Amino acid sequence: MSKNLPCWKKFSKALKSGKSAKDFGFECKDGEISRINARYRLVKSFRGLELDGYSQTILQKYNSLFRIFLAYSLFEIYLKKALGVRENFYIKSCELLGKRGEELSKRIEKNKKFYAFLYEYLDKNHKREIEKFLEGREYNIIYLISSIRHIFSHGILPASRLTAPKRITDAILETILGFVEEDFATKVCKDMK
Repeated sequence: MSKNLPCWKKFSKALKSGKSAKDFGFECKDGEISRINARYRLVKSFRGLELDGYSQTILQKYNSLFRIFLAYSLFEIYLKKALGVRENFYIKSCELLGKRGEELSKRIEKNKKFYAFLYEYLDKNHKREIEKFLEGREYNIIYLISSIRHIFSHGILPASRLTAPKRITDAILETILGFVEEDFATKVCKDMK
């Protein structure tokens, strides 16, 4: 089973016949889309790290956090490169997620304890949105997604101290991959019929 983006074969064939990524509505060069597909394949293919001297529990935590790191980087490069979102990234990406973001919010509402734990380790912008979330006010879901990636990728907290509930990480992965897959397929497959 192919782990490429949906309609990838059709997209590749179109490029070989003279079309470009811009012909499909992408804001980048063809090579950027190939790099995005490579990151997508990595996220879809990731099965876990193999580490010596780590307990199974810690290894599972690292695997979960690493998948979030990979998926968020896919989301970020897709929006910045393919869709050309360069300014007001958090606002525009939240708008682009639309209903998917709303559904994700509902799925993580029950995990306020986890985000309360993250709060002290975050920058002021993330803290502001986490406060809104914890207080039940309107917030930007992208900050809740990126907060996990932020504290893990910047080494602020080791996996041993961070336990992201599987339901959160699974929901985030499903949301990010679903958005990228649907957007890419909509742009590419609609022109190929």
